[in-house]
Amino acid sequence: MTSPAPSSPPVPLRRNRDFRRLWCGQVASELGANNLQLAVPLLVLSITGSASWAGAITTIGAGVAALSRLPGGALADRWNRRRLMLASDAGRLVACLILGICVLLSHVPVLLVTVVVCSTAILDVLFAPAETAAVSRLVPPGQLAEAFAGNQARTFAASLGGRPLGGVLYGLGRAVPFLAAAAGYLVSLTLIAAIREPLQDERPRSGGQSLAADIRDGVRLVFTNPFLRAVVLIAAPLNFALSGAIFITTIALRQSGNSPAVIGLALSAFGGAGLLGAGAAAWLNHRLPLRHLIAGICAGQSVAAVAAAALSGRPTMVLPLAAGLFLGPAVNTALYARLGATVPDHAQARVISVVMLAATGAAALSPLVGGLLITAGSAAIALLGCAAMLGVALVIAVRATGAQDPQYRS
Repeated sequence: MTSPAPSSPPVPLRRNRDFRRLWCGQVASELGANNLQLAVPLLVLSITGSASWAGAITTIGAGVAALSRLPGGALADRWNRRRLMLASDAGRLVACLILGICVLLSHVPVLLVTVVVCSTAILDVLFAPAETAAVSRLVPPGQLAEAFAGNQARTFAASLGGRPLGGVLYGLGRAVPFLAAAAGYLVSLTLIAAIREPLQDERPRSGGQSLAADIRDGVRLVFTNPFLRAVVLIAAPLNFALSGAIFITTIALRQSGNSPAVIGLALSAFGGAGLLGAGAAAWLNHRLPLRHLIAGICAGQSVAAVAAAALSGRPTMVLPLAAGLFLGPAVNTALYARLGATVPDHAQARVISVVMLAATGAAALSPLVGGLLITAGSAAIALLGCAAMLGVALVIAVRATGAQDPQYRS
């Protein structure tokens, strides 16, 4: 009787062609998305002259994304992931191209900016859970932590390069960042189309179950798991404060007379800190439990927001906020690796969408609240409000994550 042949070791990620295609495509699209994050508020500010308007439109887009999050996750579990990702890239490409052409023609109604912001937000929501779930099909379970750490590095590298690039491009011409974003989505579309492996397991049709029932199943799967339930409770105030602080910083620097290029360069500190944190994510995850990492980022950012308030209007105000983000990649890597390894493939997009809704839903209001606080008071006051919200997140983290981190059970 012959013994079974030993299984071959998995291919290293650097030689996994399909994962590299997905990863490189998202570098291009995330560079474009970071261009938009800087260019849209500056464009609205130049059109209206109002920080409140800039905050309102950013909030509308974030609100649309939040409302689309749960149905988007359910649809991503129902539909073919590859086709959904390709369609999302194509739609975002067209939206950015239309806005860029209108800016070139000097005809940019605020309504058009709002429509583009909302449409790209919906397509982002459809794309993100499908892309995150697809990683689990392209990478073996033992490499998921490495893969998601690489994704965190990708995201922060795009932030590091994209924001200063966005400032430079906006300085060259108001249309240039939007045309560059369209080019990034084209690159992503092309590389996803070249992926050979299937991006999801074969699965039967839903059997007539409604979309609402699919959404309820996703919510139930999260809220019956003690670990994920704690993550959801913490994510809302934490991300509200973090998103608000970044928006407030952008507006404060512009109102203090800093050029778009200087603003982009200053905001690149967030990407730099995140990139360093991504490099240390695996080391941190081996030494600290996730609940300690979450408490650490809440406490660190609360102190950082107070320090940024004292430096309001100076480019150096970004430095304490950026330093507080160092633990972020370790938190995200641990969370997504656990989801990828333990959540069934047919439910991954729904579970991811519930967690992402908690992380982004409350944050949808932060640009509007931040803009109103700046208008009524000052950027420093708005940042102190962020510090208070981070204190709330810290209290929840200390109380809610004392429980053990059980394995996921469907």
